[in-house]
Amino acid sequence: MSDFHLRIRSFPHLVLEVSSSSSETDKHRMLLQASCLARIGNNLRKSDDAVTIMAIYVDSSFQAVQHLVNQPNTSTDKVQYITQTFNLTAPKELFQFLFQLYNFAFRAKFENDTFDNPTCRLQDAKANVERNTLPSLVSGKKHQRDTDAPRSYRRQSAPGGANDSFDNPSVQDDVVAAGYKIPILPEGLTLLTPPTVCKATSRSGLSVVLKLLGDDDQELEFLEYLSNIKEATNHTIPLHDIIKLSIGRKAIVLPWGLPLDEVLQFNKYPDDVVPLCQQFIEGVLFLHDHNVAHCDLKPGNVVIASTYQPPQLYIIDFDLAEFVESEETMIESWCGTPPWIAPEVGTRDGPVQRYSPILADRWACGQMIAYFAKDDPRARPSLSSIKLDGTRKRRLEESRGERALKRGC
Repeated sequence: MSDFHLRIRSFPHLVLEVSSSSSETDKHRMLLQASCLARIGNNLRKSDDAVTIMAIYVDSSFQAVQHLVNQPNTSTDKVQYITQTFNLTAPKELFQFLFQLYNFAFRAKFENDTFDNPTCRLQDAKANVERNTLPSLVSGKKHQRDTDAPRSYRRQSAPGGANDSFDNPSVQDDVVAAGYKIPILPEGLTLLTPPTVCKATSRSGLSVVLKLLGDDDQELEFLEYLSNIKEATNHTIPLHDIIKLSIGRKAIVLPWGLPLDEVLQFNKYPDDVVPLCQQFIEGVLFLHDHNVAHCDLKPGNVVIASTYQPPQLYIIDFDLAEFVESEETMIESWCGTPPWIAPEVGTRDGPVQRYSPILADRWACGQMIAYFAKDDPRARPSLSSIKLDGTRKRRLEESRGERALKRGC
């Protein structure tokens, strides 16, 4: 057995080896064990969803190599894994390592308790292990709008207090009355995700995301505005429903999607990386053409709806978005998530800078294009392949022409 393993109902979901020599024998043994556990877990689960095992190898220099191991196709013996390395002597990397470990431990506990339920999707385990950034911990904004800007919007304040969450029985009753079911978690466990966001199921069995709004409706205003624009290049997350809650707030209902990070890390759609990147570019261009700057473009704010063929990309989270007239509109703020923030925006603790949110979005868009290819040089698409295809380009030009004509009238 490994030096350490986490058992849940007698099944090891996490194995860990600490280097005991200069050779990598321990590491190879650990990976072999994790591969066997992935196959055994799939057999116990009796479903098409792959069980994920985390295998961690710590060497003598305190470098922790984390492997996520799964068997994507149970009809074969092939097992695949992805790897990430953390320097445990660096405080930031240590925190990231522990954060992911906690996330995985929770998901493993939750999913293991339903091993005999073939309808429960274990791929959520991978989706909930954030692998590169921690957007929910570092996103934020200090804001002062330029007086020359066309409109003024207050920042959405997050719901406060234990009652302003989906843990509130009153909120749960309102959600059920609206036709949605929130899954019951194992006793003693709580979600690591914010209490104002949860996954649910509609009456028709559709997986959705519920998000509790703050004391103003800024994000709702953006989603309603953008959802009403029917264009092929609109890649804004669709607004399915609005639930009025008895606590005086609203919850929005959005379609469930896989995080972009998981899609790329696990190479789920290798033939669709360029089309997905193209959809992202189209989506940002659509926002800008309709006078919206997102102000927080990053992998954590992009999801992929795998129910569509080809997969559909959606841009989410408009908490920090801005209405603008053009790229000449300037604001004074610090906004976004490092390292996806344009240099001119400045730093959280630095002086407030004056900049164009449209141009800042473009910088983040460039970062995202590089992210789609990850670290594999051969995966980087040619610039010609990213160009809009003829049909999409024609639709985009036509929609721009119609808007210009309307403005002229």
